[in-house]
Amino acid sequence: MADYYQLLGIRQDANPTEIRTAYKKLAMLYHPDRNPGNKEAEELFKLINEAYHALADPRKRMVYDAHISYPQNTHHSSAHDTSAYWRQYHRQRYEQWRQSQQSTYTFDKRYFKIQAMAIGAFLLIASICFGIINVIEYVHQKKVTETYQQNLALIKQVNVLFNSGKQEEAFNKIQQLQQQEPLEYLFSFAEDSLILSLRNQAEDAFKQSKYEMAKQHFKLLERYEKPIRLQTYQRLAECEYYTGRYEASLIVLKDLLEKQPGNIELIHRIALIYQDDLQDLPQALVYLSMGRKNFKTYMTSLYGEAFELMMNPAYVHDIYFDIFRRRAAVNMALQKYDDAEKDCSWAIILRPNLADPYFARASASQKTARKDRVCDDLQKAASLGHTQAKSESKRRCASAFN
Repeated sequence: MADYYQLLGIRQDANPTEIRTAYKKLAMLYHPDRNPGNKEAEELFKLINEAYHALADPRKRMVYDAHISYPQNTHHSSAHDTSAYWRQYHRQRYEQWRQSQQSTYTFDKRYFKIQAMAIGAFLLIASICFGIINVIEYVHQKKVTETYQQNLALIKQVNVLFNSGKQEEAFNKIQQLQQQEPLEYLFSFAEDSLILSLRNQAEDAFKQSKYEMAKQHFKLLERYEKPIRLQTYQRLAECEYYTGRYEASLIVLKDLLEKQPGNIELIHRIALIYQDDLQDLPQALVYLSMGRKNFKTYMTSLYGEAFELMMNPAYVHDIYFDIFRRRAAVNMALQKYDDAEKDCSWAIILRPNLADPYFARASASQKTARKDRVCDDLQKAASLGHTQAKSESKRRCASAFN
């Protein structure tokens, strides 16, 4: 039994007022509201409350005093006695904890048995999970293999259509399959293979001069190539040209020129069709003039504004020479003699060892006020082997020739 007097920190002969004062002091100190969550303070408060009710009632106090005996006039300090009781309480709790720890962590047969059962349960659960994973993986792999075989069979059907001459049906089929399964790489590879095969067929037909067949293949390529190759457009234009569809060829070439506005070969090709095949000289002049502008822009970017003094004519592409030669001929036909003479001069600068530009400039100069160099150009053309220039020189420049 706890010593109530010691717990309250009072003498055994304390009067009711002292008992009540000590109780209030300790009750306020250890009240649960002042110590939230402190189980030990709560238990001590209960003991303090129990001691007060036992000593505050005279009859209960007489019964309690009969069971204990203290020396008279013994004084107790409230703080000291309460702290002593609290230390004793902690010692008891620690001893209970130590004993419980010793009993819990005793490495006996029971301990090892429990550990073995735990490990066995873990291994059993792990084996079950591993088995479930293997079953799921097997089912998934089997499904993947079946899907792969099915897709290969579908691709074979597409190849049969293509090889039987039904190329368009083959492309439509493979695109439907891609829409149904957009993540299936086999269908993408199959479409690329079809495009490559179609391109090879088109090139073979073109080399064999089967232009109608080649055009059909290139038209199909135009629909299914992504992106469309520029060579496909060029081949389409050539197929149209070789089958006599000059206007259709020009449409393709002009569309291609919009994609490559600085392509001198396209400009030159369009000008040739207008000049040689359609005899549309005004339109030919438009594109030849475009070629002349392209030449000056290109040379300026290389050598600067005075490029005619800096450039080496031998390194200039023949296509530029042909543009000036043809532009001179068109201007002569359109009676633009001054422009024709200038174009001939540029042609002579680019290829000074050719006879035709000299003879052409002589013909243009006869129509202008600059007739003084007609004989010089005719004689230069004659010296370079131009047959007509020799006869013209004899006829017009007999005195100078002699």
